[in-house]
Amino acid sequence: GLAENQYINLRMIRDKEPRSAQNFFFKTPKELVLTAAKAKSPWGTFFGVCPRNKEDGSKEAISWLPGYWCDIDCGEEEESRRAVESRVASIQPQPDQIVGTPGGFHLYWRFKEMEEIIFPSDIVKWEGKMAGIATALGGDPACKDLSRVLRLPGSIHYKGEAKGVYAL
Repeated sequence: GLAENQYINLRMIRDKEPRSAQNFFFKTPKELVLTAAKAKSPWGTFFGVCPRNKEDGSKEAISWLPGYWCDIDCGEEEESRRAVESRVASIQPQPDQIVGTPGGFHLYWRFKEMEEIIFPSDIVKWEGKMAGIATALGGDPACKDLSRVLRLPGSIHYKGEAKGVYAL
């Protein structure tokens, strides 16, 4: 669980309106999921992978790193998706969790113990490692940002035709 001064960021963004972002902060995953479940079209739901030490979605509020992640885009064409699935199957170590989105996959590797983020140099160090993972796996290099939010499994992706985001 989270420490007393830690928060999970839920960000809701209206389809095709990135400046419409609304941030919510929760003490438990259950609270986040219950709120996200109420989201209606065209609001996309995203979560901050890293806990925050205050109700703030910025990088400066990051307090812990629970693991690595990588966002691999492949589009919706079946052949492209199969090629990425095959590449993901060969990754060692295998991700602890894979989330499928209409445009690709989010891969997550959990640390045995979360890494504390104290100094700006900690952010630089971990974002450098995340950039290396993205480069090695052909992932989105922008996802190295520790304050990054990713689509919430079980939510709906509202860009274009509404489609599900699912854990594999």
